[in-house]
Amino acid sequence: MRVYSTRKFATLFGLSVLIALIVAYGIAVIVPSIVPAPNPSVGLSKSPSLLRIVPGASGTYSVSLRSENGFSGLLKLATSVPNAPNSLKVDVYPQEVSVPLGGSANVTLNVATSPVTPAGAYSIVLNETSQSSTHTDTVPLNVVGFTVSANPTSITFPTTSTGKSIITVTSVNGFSGQINLFASSSASGPTVNVSPNTADLPQNGNVTSVLTVQSSAQGRFDVTVTVTGNQFYQSVTLPVTATSSTSIGDFNITTIPTYFSINPGNFRNVIVKVASLNGCDCLVTISVPGIADFAYGISPYIVEVPPGGTANSTLTLSAGQNSAPGTYQVTVTGTTLSASHSTTLNATITTQPVADMSLQANPNLVSVKQGSSNSTVITIQSITGFSGTVSLTSSFYPTGASGIALSLNPASVQLSANRVPPSNLTITAAPNAPLQGFNFTVTATSGTLSRTVYANFQVIQPSAGMMALSTSGGGLNGGPSIPKLVSQPLPGTLSVSVEAVAVIAVALTGSFVARAVASDNFCGYLGENRPRTRTG
Repeated sequence: MRVYSTRKFATLFGLSVLIALIVAYGIAVIVPSIVPAPNPSVGLSKSPSLLRIVPGASGTYSVSLRSENGFSGLLKLATSVPNAPNSLKVDVYPQEVSVPLGGSANVTLNVATSPVTPAGAYSIVLNETSQSSTHTDTVPLNVVGFTVSANPTSITFPTTSTGKSIITVTSVNGFSGQINLFASSSASGPTVNVSPNTADLPQNGNVTSVLTVQSSAQGRFDVTVTVTGNQFYQSVTLPVTATSSTSIGDFNITTIPTYFSINPGNFRNVIVKVASLNGCDCLVTISVPGIADFAYGISPYIVEVPPGGTANSTLTLSAGQNSAPGTYQVTVTGTTLSASHSTTLNATITTQPVADMSLQANPNLVSVKQGSSNSTVITIQSITGFSGTVSLTSSFYPTGASGIALSLNPASVQLSANRVPPSNLTITAAPNAPLQGFNFTVTATSGTLSRTVYANFQVIQPSAGMMALSTSGGGLNGGPSIPKLVSQPLPGTLSVSVEAVAVIAVALTGSFVARAVASDNFCGYLGENRPRTRTG
């Protein structure tokens, strides 16, 4: 065994310590130069972990931005959603935050959709920019709803037959619930139907419906199937061609009026009249080329012209606020499968006052309970001395909803410069009317001048104060039982009309006044008007 002296041992120990110090120095100084330390950055956490919203709804993310690897400083924030439709909006508030060293800052992501926002999975990109760097985080977003598709995607059929397509509605991101289907045609003549028009869509499943189309006239048009669910909707549009082996005939096209004057920023409706020639039984597509200083719309843009008859469409021309005064020629063209004809009208933009009228709806959002009705006041006002008889019509969209009725009273008014006549639009919803939102329009027409007001109504459930009544028993001496009872809101007076003696069971809590009225053949009995109290 080798034995070291104390002096030699001390020398060896000193060398060991020196070597250890050199190694430690290399680790502390040399290695970091080869493997650099992580750059300062920002970490993100959010609540909830995944935001799920239906089209038409809004939601928020609570986001925490925390300092990592020694970051501190001011962050400028911006959001974007790649491949998102215009109906999906995301913004961040505030747009600038200061993140302290070792700390965090809180921001909110606000998400807004519209009733037509497509269901699907989206990614919200949050850009975080500091003086020295830019960092990007991605936050997921699920829009819960459904998609609509058609097979085939276009339909061609002879006028003696029927065209068909299978409509498939598919749940996206776990949507489930009742859906309603409506079919509409861009042409005024064809018949369209979708069946079944109501279905329960299972979660992550699909349902199908059959679209059928019939047209006795030849031509091209579009059919749109709209699917609604819980106040949002999606649609699919199919191009359709109806063919025939017989001659299509011919037509001519005119406008009423052939000229008019208009102020900048205003609009005017023109009637486009299409008349059948040589037995034309055809669908005519109305079109207008681009017009300088005017915007335009055509409704319907396809009309069915019966043999020997006529059909009308409405061309709306709108002059821009900065449109230059002058006379403009507008060419209106009608096209069938085999012919095309045009006519020209003159539109003069002038700064001189032009007689006109305007419409307003107050309120412009009406809530209607199932089994009830509500109304809005339509006001017609003369502009620049306009006067004449004004006819009023109303419509609502989506069309085809059962249990919805609109009525105007009066439906015709006499307008003058010093008189602002009102009309009441009453909206009635049956007990089975769908719980959803609708658009409605009221159009005022006097000669060739037409003005329209657009507003909305929603069908809602009856209030919690409504009670249900049940009856039992029969009539006097075996006579008829009570045919029906009508619910009334509480508290208040409960009026029940009966035609025979019966037991009336009322389920409610609170104080109320019960009043029963018998028919004339039951001695004219009138029940007492005493307050009754019932609990349970």
